[in-house]
Amino acid sequence: MNMFSRVIVRSTYRQLAIVLGLILPFVEAHVAASGGQRSQTDTQSFEVASVRPNTSGGFNLSGPRVLPGGSVVAENVSLRTLIAFAYGLDLLYERIEGKSDLLDQNFDVLAKAASDVPLAPPGKVGPVNLMMQNLLAQRFKLVVRVDAREQSGYALVKARNDGSLGSRIRPSDLTCPPQGEKPSGDTRKCNVVVMNNEMRTDGANMIAIARMLALTLGQPVADRTGLPGSFEVRLTFDQREIAVTRGLQKSVPGGDSNLPSLFTALQEQLGLKLESERVPARVLFIEHVERPTPN
Repeated sequence: MNMFSRVIVRSTYRQLAIVLGLILPFVEAHVAASGGQRSQTDTQSFEVASVRPNTSGGFNLSGPRVLPGGSVVAENVSLRTLIAFAYGLDLLYERIEGKSDLLDQNFDVLAKAASDVPLAPPGKVGPVNLMMQNLLAQRFKLVVRVDAREQSGYALVKARNDGSLGSRIRPSDLTCPPQGEKPSGDTRKCNVVVMNNEMRTDGANMIAIARMLALTLGQPVADRTGLPGSFEVRLTFDQREIAVTRGLQKSVPGGDSNLPSLFTALQEQLGLKLESERVPARVLFIEHVERPTPN
């Protein structure tokens, strides 16, 4: 390449860089305005999909299942649940609002991608979720709007002035999620469970513990402890009292219990407490939806 040609090439590259510099901000602004999601014309689609109403009664708590390769199977699942899956909503902290009765009607969905697609981590929107968004837009004529609001909830904070923790919580060296093989004989688990009047975990961070408290109370709980790392927890409390707290019943059945309430146990055993707080909530508002078109 001679000197004249190199000058032309460098000039062309500079002009291209200037053009891209002018275009990219507008592209980024468009993506930001649309909530960071691609438009329906860019969204991937399933190769084949079947949507049928399910009038058998009952419901399926497990929600849609994603099979290897990108297939989605949902049996007797509400449209509300399908929307939550499509948009990656955490219904503990986010809500779907709309007046249509269709939201609580159940459907069977069987959809298959044309080729293998990577699965998104839990709580993230990946290719399969985008395909479901497109399917709902096509078959249900779904149109949504995202609003940012606040809702009643709790903040999990330290209870003691000196910041010390209680005797039933201690740092854990368990890596969660696990990375590689655990040492032989190590039977510890990362999950947080509530069973037989006890909340327990062998190693979970405060976000996971706050989430289990939210599940138990039926209200969002935001972690405000500022505590890093994983913890082993053995929290003993009266599970029956939760039913009263949640308004599911007026009194605790089965007589008096010697166990403390969840709120008391948190302070006495963990050195933490729950304070009432207005917490942020993303609301997906259903602007339009129709009965699904035939297969």
